[in-house]
Amino acid sequence: MKRISLFSWYLLGQVIFFILPYIIIKLTNTDFKYVKYDKATDIIGIIVLCLSNCIVLFIYKLLKMKSSVKKRQLKSLRIISNSVIVWIKMIIYMFVIFSFLFCIYHIADIGITNISNNMILRARLSKLGPFAIVLMFPIGLSTYYWIKMIDGYSEKHIISKTMFLTVVSFIVGYSRGQRTDLILVILLPLLYLFIKKRNVKLLIYGAIGIVSFAAIYAMYFKVNTQGTEQSLIAMMKKIVIGEFDRNWTYWLSLGNSTLVDNTIMNDPYYGYFYTLLTYVPRSFVPFKGYSTESYFVYFMGNYYVNTWRVASLAQVNWGITLSGITEALINGGYIGVLFYSVIVGCSLSILDKISNKYVYMSSCIPLIVLLISGYTFYNIIVIYSPILLTLYIFNRERYYA
Repeated sequence: MKRISLFSWYLLGQVIFFILPYIIIKLTNTDFKYVKYDKATDIIGIIVLCLSNCIVLFIYKLLKMKSSVKKRQLKSLRIISNSVIVWIKMIIYMFVIFSFLFCIYHIADIGITNISNNMILRARLSKLGPFAIVLMFPIGLSTYYWIKMIDGYSEKHIISKTMFLTVVSFIVGYSRGQRTDLILVILLPLLYLFIKKRNVKLLIYGAIGIVSFAAIYAMYFKVNTQGTEQSLIAMMKKIVIGEFDRNWTYWLSLGNSTLVDNTIMNDPYYGYFYTLLTYVPRSFVPFKGYSTESYFVYFMGNYYVNTWRVASLAQVNWGITLSGITEALINGGYIGVLFYSVIVGCSLSILDKISNKYVYMSSCIPLIVLLISGYTFYNIIVIYSPILLTLYIFNRERYYA
């Protein structure tokens, strides 16, 4: 059966983060967060999104048609990879062991009975800063072994490794205080199963399960929603409207955009600049700026939500989740969307080649492409690059038939 194109996954992301929440909000006569619905801005937003999609599709198809890599180049690449592959595997195993021990200590130090909400756990991760990225390696490794089981490897050592790494991944995900991590432990193997079996029911049931789990987690463990007197269905609706909806942030960025910049960010492209320098200490590069989400929160605090107001950008320690196209608007106005569309089109083409060559990476790449419509590049990089690297290293010699 023909595989679903990555462009289709990209459009599915827009359905999840734009169209579905929009429909539910309209049908339930609910207000959009912080920004009132404006029909004119809505129409402009649809036009910009459609034009962006056309550019993405054009670049994606154009590069797919022109792509032809010589066999000797591939062979050379494999030789280079083989020279360091064992060392990289050892490093990944070391990161997994470190993640497990760090999180066990982390939980024990707080005391399991003292953990009443997710922020108690997340506050401790500040010790690692952006290097908390290493805590994602257990999910990548557990996904690899789950995929081997799905592919029919039923040896005892495969099953035992899969179960052990799944437990490790759940413990690490719990210690991070992130629903996303806990969901990914199961979601990534399910995505591989869906791609292999092409059972649409699996995708639908998985989506319902994710929203249900997110709602239950929010009701009992998320600090700003736990203890709310709401039914599961009401909380699920709140999750879709409040946490999936990217319309209001998109409209707000449109309203503050010019051709080449945006009033939300005084220094164009500094959000991307920050992403490039994420792992470089600010003491070395004091000019590296702040994330796009930080700029957005600072702007909101000054003009819309008084309780968010801080004296300077340096005092912003959290961020509103933004879509990729919103991030582009805030960084570079309408021209920023043009650059974003070209980059996404090129990225889809590259990721398409990778997922064709390395079959196990197809469990993660479609999800990444889907999430481009709902998250910034920074969020995607810090969450998914360790998982992608692990699946590449451990699956580099496997191909589609």
